[in-house]
Amino acid sequence: MKPLTRFMTVIEGKKVDAALCVPLVFGYAASFSGISLKSYLQNGEQLAWAQLQTQRAYGYDAVFVNGGNSVEAEALGCLLHFSENDYPYVIQPVLEDLRNASDLEIPDPFQSRRMSEMISACRILRKEVGDSLPVVGCVLGPASIAGQLAGLEKLLFLLADDPAAFQQVLNTVMKVSLDFGKALLQAGAHLIIVLCVVFTAILSIILGWLGYQTYSSSLLERYRVYVDSVIRIAASGIDGDEIRACIDTLRKSEVFDQVQLDLNTVKEESEMEYVYMVYFPDPQDPSRMNYVLNAFTEREFREEPETIRSLGDPCGEGDFDEIMINLFYNSLMDDGDKGETRFFINDSEFGYMMTGYVPVLDSAGDGVCVLAMDVAMDQIHENMRSYLITVAMGTVVLLVVFLFIFITIMNRSVILPIKSIAHSAQNFVEQSYEIDDPSQLYFKEVSVNTRDEIELLANSLNHMTSEIKNYMVNLATMSAERERIGAELSLAQQIQSNIFPTVFPAFPDRSDFDIYATRTSMVGDGNFYDFFLIDRNKLCIVVGEASGKGIPATMFAVLAAANIRSFARLGYRPYRIVLETNNQLSQNNTEGLTVAAFVGVVDLSTGEMEYINAGLPGTLVKRAGTSFEEVNEVKSFVLANMENVNFHQNRIDFMQGDMLMLYTSGIAKTKNQYGEEISEPYVTIQLNEVIKREYELEKILEGMKETLLEFSSGAAETPSGTMLIFRFLG
Repeated sequence: MKPLTRFMTVIEGKKVDAALCVPLVFGYAASFSGISLKSYLQNGEQLAWAQLQTQRAYGYDAVFVNGGNSVEAEALGCLLHFSENDYPYVIQPVLEDLRNASDLEIPDPFQSRRMSEMISACRILRKEVGDSLPVVGCVLGPASIAGQLAGLEKLLFLLADDPAAFQQVLNTVMKVSLDFGKALLQAGAHLIIVLCVVFTAILSIILGWLGYQTYSSSLLERYRVYVDSVIRIAASGIDGDEIRACIDTLRKSEVFDQVQLDLNTVKEESEMEYVYMVYFPDPQDPSRMNYVLNAFTEREFREEPETIRSLGDPCGEGDFDEIMINLFYNSLMDDGDKGETRFFINDSEFGYMMTGYVPVLDSAGDGVCVLAMDVAMDQIHENMRSYLITVAMGTVVLLVVFLFIFITIMNRSVILPIKSIAHSAQNFVEQSYEIDDPSQLYFKEVSVNTRDEIELLANSLNHMTSEIKNYMVNLATMSAERERIGAELSLAQQIQSNIFPTVFPAFPDRSDFDIYATRTSMVGDGNFYDFFLIDRNKLCIVVGEASGKGIPATMFAVLAAANIRSFARLGYRPYRIVLETNNQLSQNNTEGLTVAAFVGVVDLSTGEMEYINAGLPGTLVKRAGTSFEEVNEVKSFVLANMENVNFHQNRIDFMQGDMLMLYTSGIAKTKNQYGEEISEPYVTIQLNEVIKREYELEKILEGMKETLLEFSSGAAETPSGTMLIFRFLG
């Protein structure tokens, strides 16, 4: 069968001559063909060329037209971010409210840029492969498209709050999927697959593969044992010297006739499809092989005499393929254990067969001919078909259960609590600007019972707002400006101490890393730091500073840190964490506050750290045996200026013993009595002097604090900033 015929036969649920080999080769084709993923996804001609090159190299049974998971979203108006060798993703959704999805203009696949490129790729592939290979077009499912139009969070909220509106959204975007799929079919695609819920697909493939391997191995072993026992019994009754004499003279003897009768009985009474003996007339020519005999049943003798072969008959063209002939020849000529039964599984025009074969030896131990038996293994196909049907049904059930559990957990444990926290905090901040009498401020306490960091965050926010309100009431009664400022800064210090880590060592049970952080001043300002484990192997590191002083700066710093921690807990990469945090802070930021921040996620199992430096001084790294140096990085804009700003994600690979030093701009702006700033280069110089005499992280930062205090001696202001140091131990 051709791959296309085999593919369609499987879809119809019928038996095929061989298993399909259809790996989901999408972006790998670009890497294999030496082109960037960006060019592959944006140029239909290059996509088609890469698919053809990869398929011809590996020989699998299909080619694919897949432009990534954002083709439909881009056609509907979403703004994407493209990089050279990574899949694009949405950085600016097209909708604020998914209920307005019906107002979107349904794109024409032949006019939309990337959709039309995919259609072009489909035409090229169909022209090149014709009907020999299936051309598979890929479209995204409606739920996946809807999640990109306004963000997955809003889609999940809509599902929980208004199921009817959720269904209406799916109906709208379903038309996009259908139109795109129809266009691909018109361009030559043989079939369309809908990409949805990658987790379930991967899990199903893994489970199916493991089950297939286990069951197939067990069944094949049973066949081998059966064939081996039959062929050994048959071979034990064959006289090799007598058979050699018959081959040399091409005359049958009584012994030869008895062997024929015995093998006929074997075929009649066993499940063997073919039983035969072959030899090579010229030991130096492995290409020419003749029959000694082939067994036959009484029915075959009566109805199919033309299938019976006699002594010396040459093997006909198509009786054996080249591989099998070479295996028979090698079994006679090699010096291995010639009495051992060997096996070969062959899928040919005669069906799916297991061939067991053993050399027939003469009294001198030399090979005379080969005794072979073929047993049909069609049962494997039938059993595996039943197995695959079972797996498919289980996959559907798993998909439904997974979606239900995922949506329920996300809604109850993450989305609703964060939404409630954000709403209460925002409402409190707005009141603080509008109400003159602090005693009239009202904060709706957030009740969260998730028993995790989100509950801790909610409790801390409740406590913080209560303290802030009490402070503001007390502040209103103070007559002296100095007393007012002192109380404000004292409370800010207390708030920050309650929110951020202050106990060291922070992770006493971990030996693969060490971390320490400190503030150079205890006054309340916008400087902050944070670090926490996302999971056992992912450590999030945060250092930042909010503009301004006092309560507004403290509140804004806490809000920024809370958003960063929340989005990090969702498993987002640093780029997405900073992007979402920036969007949250930018909304209703009427005071024009900003936040400079470093957000990094370290993979403790590999030492790889991805990070964003949004407005902080240069990142310092010390490799083993060297001094601290500023890394070559791309810095991004500070947060909270405007929504949907693009941030550049950097990467550092730590080796055992490497160290990371972070600090806020207040450190570099420390002034002496003459008004001169210490500067970033001088900070690096002093740090390298300190590490010459200190090894422990705490003592290194204490040494830096002493250096700053010494430099600022006699100045009007004391140093104000945050420092954090991290050592990777592997």
